[in-house]
Parts: sequence; structure tokens; C-alpha cells
Amino acid sequence: MDSLPARSWRPRRPARLAAAPVAAILLAALASDLWRPAGGARAAEDDGAPMRAVDIPGFGALHLPVPEDWDVGSVTSVDPAAATEGVPVDAPRSASFAVSPDGPAHCEMIVSFSWTDMPDPAFNGPAALRALVDRMARAALEDSIESRYALREMRSPRGGGYYFTLRARAPRKRSQAYLTSGAFGLGNGLLRFTLLSPQPDPPEAVEAIHLIAGARIDDEPAPAP
Repeated sequence: MDSLPARSWRPRRPARLAAAPVAAILLAALASDLWRPAGGARAAEDDGAPMRAVDIPGFGALHLPVPEDWDVGSVTSVDPAAATEGVPVDAPRSASFAVSPDGPAHCEMIVSFSWTDMPDPAFNGPAALRALVDRMARAALEDSIESRYALREMRSPRGGGYYFTLRARAPRKRSQAYLTSGAFGLGNGLLRFTLLSPQPDPPEAVEAIHLIAGARIDDEPAPAP
């Protein structure tokens, strides 16, 4: 897949191809309401392109250019400060949801959104993002056929990031033969995504990259409840 056209921008553990966490999340999503259309997803418009707003509890709305025939699942949020004693109150909070691509390739996609109270280059700046995706790729390399990987760049007027694609050495099922994964920073948020597909560059994978790179957030995050 080619990276998106270059434009200037500023500003859990890494997914592994056949690792149990990724496979477990995706397989569980298939059997849960994560794969049903979410009531919190609503239509919007952005520069003439159809957008869908996903409500993130404690944050606000995350706007994504999701194709009309794709489903966005229910949002599961995590507040580490509330769940773990001793975690700073300003620690990144996160939410995740499944996206069900429509098409014959039967791709599977999980999106995670994390955020901080204020923009922080150490959290989602270019250097931090490249280091994060590099760690994700090195971890995934352990279960892949390839012996090396290449990071590809994503850019938009609102942010940027990196992604990679690797082939699984022993996929659990045919539709999980290839992993495309990466991270994208914008404002005070960080998007991470994992797409499993039977081919390295199906149309769904190209759409997934555009979906992530086309994301935008509300100007002012909503206060935590």
C-alpha cells in the first residue's frame, strides 16, 4: 500500500500477528456487540466528505471517515487512574472499538483511542509515534514470515503517524494472514489500529489507512463525567 500524499504536520502492548491478545480481542469481538452498529455513531460532514462521530466517554467525539457500508462497534473505555491505584490522574485514558469492514476479504479491525488532558509531544509527537510503531513492528516481527519491516508514513492537515504490514507465519485463520498496524497522533489524542486481512493490500486495508489518517477530534474535549 502506498502512503498517503505528504503534507506538513506537527503535532497495551504492541499487537503481534498471531499473539493471543490480538486474536482473542478480535475473535471475541466477532461474537459480541462490538460488531454491531453503535448507537453512539452518528453521521456528520467534514469538508464535504461524509464523517461518522464516535462518542468517547470522558472525552467527546472522535470523527472518522468511515465508509457508509462499514459498521462501527460499541465503545469500551478504560480509565487507568480509576482502575489502578497509584496511577497519576493525568495518565492517558483510552477507549477501543471494532470496525467491521464490508467486502469479500472478511477483514477484521480494532481501533484504540488514547488521550491526555493537554497536547504532549512526548505522547503523540512525531518522534514518539515513530518509536511506538517501531516497537509494535519489532514485536510483530517475531510471528511473521518476514525478517524485516518498513514503516510507512501517514499524514493529514491535522496530524500524522506511521504503519507497517507483515505476513503471519502461522495465522489462526485465513482472514488473519496479514497484519497492518500503526499509530496516528492528532491534537491531544493518539489512534492505534490493527487490521487483519487475507491479502497484503485489499481495498479494505487502503480504506482503513484513510479512515485513520482522516480522523479529527472536537476542538474542546468534553469534561470527564
